[in-house]
Amino acid sequence: MIKVSTEKKEGLKNLITVTVSSDAVKDFSKKAFAKVAKNARLDGFRKGHIPTNVIKQHFGYQIVEETIDAIINGTYRDALKESGLEAVSAPEIGFNDDNKLEGETDVVYTMTVEVEPEVSVKPLDELKLKHLKCEVTDADVESMVKKLQEQQGKWQVKDDLAISNDTLASVNFVLSVDGKAVENDGGKGELKVQPGTTPMIPGFSEQLVGHKAQEQFTIKATFPQEYHAQDLAGKEGTFDITVNSVSERVLPELNSDFYKLYGIKSGDEAEFKALLRKNMERELDRAFTSRTSNDLNQALLAQYSDLLVPQTYIKAETENARENFKRQIASMYRFTPDEKMLNAQKEEFEKEGADRAKLYLIYKALAKSFDYTAPSNETVEHILNQYAIAYEDADKVKEQMRADKKAMANIMNAAYERDLVAKAMEKACDGEVVKSFDEMVNNK
Repeated sequence: MIKVSTEKKEGLKNLITVTVSSDAVKDFSKKAFAKVAKNARLDGFRKGHIPTNVIKQHFGYQIVEETIDAIINGTYRDALKESGLEAVSAPEIGFNDDNKLEGETDVVYTMTVEVEPEVSVKPLDELKLKHLKCEVTDADVESMVKKLQEQQGKWQVKDDLAISNDTLASVNFVLSVDGKAVENDGGKGELKVQPGTTPMIPGFSEQLVGHKAQEQFTIKATFPQEYHAQDLAGKEGTFDITVNSVSERVLPELNSDFYKLYGIKSGDEAEFKALLRKNMERELDRAFTSRTSNDLNQALLAQYSDLLVPQTYIKAETENARENFKRQIASMYRFTPDEKMLNAQKEEFEKEGADRAKLYLIYKALAKSFDYTAPSNETVEHILNQYAIAYEDADKVKEQMRADKKAMANIMNAAYERDLVAKAMEKACDGEVVKSFDEMVNNK
């Protein structure tokens, strides 16, 4: 009924030429005509009893369209199978033989499809990556206790206290540029400033250090070129400053009441620190996984820079990046970004989409070379524990997750990726680098 030939075209596209025999075309034409005739309505005739010549005269175009649809829908699946190509895109159909549909000749149409490239696995030892080593130390735990203590601290105004990096200052300012007062809303006001911590114009907060409440003085600072107010960007501003107050942070005592704030009902210090260490180890594990994966991904993208990727994959991953961005913004800021905001991120979405599509092909080839098909039970259990550790009854949570098909599917995917990255890193690393907890979790 059909004959098929293939021709490789630009990139990963292939042209499939399908020749449909004249006998098959006749059958498709008859079925198309019968379908049109059955449903045709025309004044002066009963439905289903319109003469053939009248049908052809009034519904000729519709008959042609139905015939083309019938030919394509009735043959393209067999044509794809006979071509031997594993298409990853929906076929783009080309049909130019409309004039032959009622003749005694064969009809030819084409399909253009994309295929996956054959990925030749490159030596992983060329990457020269480093294993990252890190553990949570007692000093790290004590440092975290200090941070939590500071978070619970209260600011108290202190007379005769000079501004420093450890204080919070309330100041009034009046801004002038080029000798003229700035009249807009940013020209004067009150600021809460913690030098070295509060984001400010470079050099602004540093000049407050050493001054006390009720002091009045003038400082100068230059607005960055990328400053959001274009009329001030890159210009030097003169600030007339009045210090209203200076506060110091008063820390709570490390006692049972403090520990209870973090869910330790007993108020026991050892129990508090044990829980804190567990949470820090979980955070470290996430940071390690993310950083290791990112280091490997960047190295692989560079190594396979010339790898062709189906546009179908890129478009799909680009759309995923776009949707993920929308969900993140909605979750963090409680609003859905509009098209203007999304279009501003268009290049980033496209780059992320292209990278993710390429990495999919690379990891697929690596998994095949490793003969790797499923994650280890140990990795699955590890990830389950990482999810459940935050809950009081971890075992019960794990049981619930095992019973949830969607949750387990996500865990299996995460375990698969973790094991695959680990297998690749075994071959890609030629040494190790020791990192502190702070360096790991803050990506230093």
